[in-house]
Amino acid sequence: MLEVIPAQDLCIQIDYCNEMVHIGGTGAKIYPWVRDAPYEELFKLYTSPDYILGHLKGLPEEVTIGFHICCGTKPSYPVHPLDTIRFPVDLANAIQKSSGGLIDYFHLPAMENSDEDYFAPLTDLDIGKAKIFIGLECNDGIEKMDKRMADAHRFLPDFGVAHYCGYYWNEEIMPELLTTLVEGADHLENGQV
Repeated sequence: MLEVIPAQDLCIQIDYCNEMVHIGGTGAKIYPWVRDAPYEELFKLYTSPDYILGHLKGLPEEVTIGFHICCGTKPSYPVHPLDTIRFPVDLANAIQKSSGGLIDYFHLPAMENSDEDYFAPLTDLDIGKAKIFIGLECNDGIEKMDKRMADAHRFLPDFGVAHYCGYYWNEEIMPELLTTLVEGADHLENGQV
């Protein structure tokens, strides 16, 4: 890629989904080939410097690097449901520490029913200058997205909005999802939440 795309124009996003689902214990419950192990052991393994830096090996520092910390979408969303954003926040903190501060942004998940209690752990983010994008567009309309943005904003004054995960499997409704996402981003930027 770097032969065609200048490093300063390249963004690499690491999909950190299988790791989260495995650490959280859901992977071993739904996939018979996934080894079950204690949370602490898996957390340490998947956030270790060796593991994290292995994803970044060979990338010039000019490349923008992001981590999409995902609850999983297959067989349905979320594969690993969350009561609060605490687990993704802990992962982001550990990943940034293990990377030596190399991560430029994190994408954190939201659930349809996310509220103030869900977002309260955002105050514990310790990721240096990295930006946060929250998957606040959950395919349920702008009013509910605005409510999630307002609840998240109480605990984190500066963040960007995103869809909860990828669009590839939403081809039929993608135009509507993108319209909602743009409208929500405009509301956030204009202080309407």
